[in-house]
Amino acid sequence: FISKGEEKLRAYIESEDTDYKNMSKTLNDENKKLIESCTMTGESHDVLHEWLAPHLELTAALNSAENQEKAEEVIQKLNSSFKEFHKYFK
Repeated sequence: FISKGEEKLRAYIESEDTDYKNMSKTLNDENKKLIESCTMTGESHDVLHEWLAPHLELTAALNSAENQEKAEEVIQKLNSSFKEFHKYFK
């Protein structure tokens, strides 16, 4: 679900889409699926949650962005968040 979210964000950026509310919904849907299906335990689970909590905040911030300019700032932070994820997980 993380990979799907990342792919969809990348496609959003590459297509120069501007429907950030829909992008927020898409990411939120993938995040919900991730949370519902999580079976990880131990240290990897803890590390995932350290990454996931700020990522969820960014998704919420995208949904509440006041305008396209603010949304683009959040989109870039979300893109960085996915890159950060890959530092911990393959």
